[in-house]
Amino acid sequence: MSKKAIIPIAIIMILALGLLIFFVLQRNKDIKQNPEDTIGNTGGNLNNGGYFCENDTTIFFANAYDEGSLYKMDKDFSNI
Repeated sequence: MSKKAIIPIAIIMILALGLLIFFVLQRNKDIKQNPEDTIGNTGGNLNNGGYFCENDTTIFFANAYDEGSLYKMDKDFSNI
């Protein structure tokens, strides 16, 4: 490969790498993090559509690995 071909290919690769880094950094800015003082279930639950719900002494939850089936258990994690 001649020197004339190497320079344009190197420039294109550097530009492509720069664009990739730019888009990855932009995507990371789009993910909103919960404030540290957020009250509720786990942060993952609040970010992911609320698959857990608490009512008095019962916790209701959906299992994504069981086609979204709904389950309930006591707050002390008994009586599933």
